[in-house]
Amino acid sequence: MIKVNLQPKIVIEIKEGVQLPLWPVGVFGAVIVIAMISFYWNMNTKIISSRAEIRKLDFKLRDFQRIIKEYEEATNERKYLQGKRDFVYGISKNQKLWVDFFDELKSSMPTDVWITRFEGNRTGEFRMEGNTYSYSAIGFLMLQLYSIDYITSISLENASAGTAGEVAGKTVGEVVSKRFQLRGTMSLVPKKK
Repeated sequence: MIKVNLQPKIVIEIKEGVQLPLWPVGVFGAVIVIAMISFYWNMNTKIISSRAEIRKLDFKLRDFQRIIKEYEEATNERKYLQGKRDFVYGISKNQKLWVDFFDELKSSMPTDVWITRFEGNRTGEFRMEGNTYSYSAIGFLMLQLYSIDYITSISLENASAGTAGEVAGKTVGEVVSKRFQLRGTMSLVPKKK
């Protein structure tokens, strides 16, 4: 079978348009490539300088951290030494207050009373044992003790007389005397009046 095209032949004329020369496109492309290279170069330079700045700041940060550590150590040492100084000052002040307390105790002690034992602790509790010739002297001693600024409370714990069975090997004063025990609390800070 033979095929024949019976359609009319249409001729299309192609007209040539305006042709531009290629050199402006090349120049434009070269400008774009140069601009990209320049941008890359500038960015790379900024990155390098930023890294150098970061390195320099890291060294400064390490120096500041060392300085801060030394400052904290010096501050801790200062606090430690201040604590020691305050402790020594407290001891010296405390010793002076104890001396003042015993001076007042001595000056307020009745003449017919003598202390045989005195115990005290840091909480301010104390215990006193002694002898006298009369029970009234014990009461007077308690009044005198309570008048001392440092003593906050005083109580009689025990009072007893010597017995005849204890005569052997003791002096007459020890046999006739009355033994007493006082308990109380004190503060090395004087009472407010």
